[in-house]
Amino acid sequence: MILVLVLVGSASCTSDPSDREGAGSVSPEMGNSESPSSERSSPLETGAPIEPDKRSDKCSSRGAPGALPGQALPEAVAETRAEIAQAAWACNYRSLGELALQGSDWFVYQAALREPGPGPFWQRADRCELSLNYMISVLSVPFVVEETSEELLQAGFGEELYKWPSATSGSATSDDWQAIRRVFPGNKKLVNRWQEQGDYRGFEVWISSNGDWVLFDDYSVPFDRRCPRR
Repeated sequence: MILVLVLVGSASCTSDPSDREGAGSVSPEMGNSESPSSERSSPLETGAPIEPDKRSDKCSSRGAPGALPGQALPEAVAETRAEIAQAAWACNYRSLGELALQGSDWFVYQAALREPGPGPFWQRADRCELSLNYMISVLSVPFVVEETSEELLQAGFGEELYKWPSATSGSATSDDWQAIRRVFPGNKKLVNRWQEQGDYRGFEVWISSNGDWVLFDDYSVPFDRRCPRR
């Protein structure tokens, strides 16, 4: 299997949104301060902004936002989001790889089976596609919540998937697309094309409601790259 690396600025649309494994029904789209489910007995409180404990200039995260806005998330999801961001700010590929491999039976990322794991892959990929920059940038914008598919429930994930960015929703608003322009400031034409097609094709982060990190992937590459848990 060939390693696939696609620069976002020149991404080609290669898959249909319905081909995504694990997709469920989309709930009403979420902003940074809204409760992620209208069915909750009590609304979630928006957490405090997240600032880096340590910041390194040795990887692409040096160009990422300097803090994450507070968002209304379950505690387990909020903790994982913060851990991902802290490890990315610090350019700590080992910690990122460990986070990816915790919990359920598999993690999805864009790599060939010969890769030793997501941490080493991201260290390699970061040199050409700014992976850690986008990892943090995507987590800084609004999210959506989807019901977890039966397949993912059986794999040990929680009942809901928290997905960044909110533009992954089929009912994305103009505000959602404005957030994407902040993630890809140098790719306005690409984002405009995505918006016209109603089809976001950039990086995504998924976190299960039980706090398990499910995915960090670029929608412009085939979605069949899995990292078996070791």
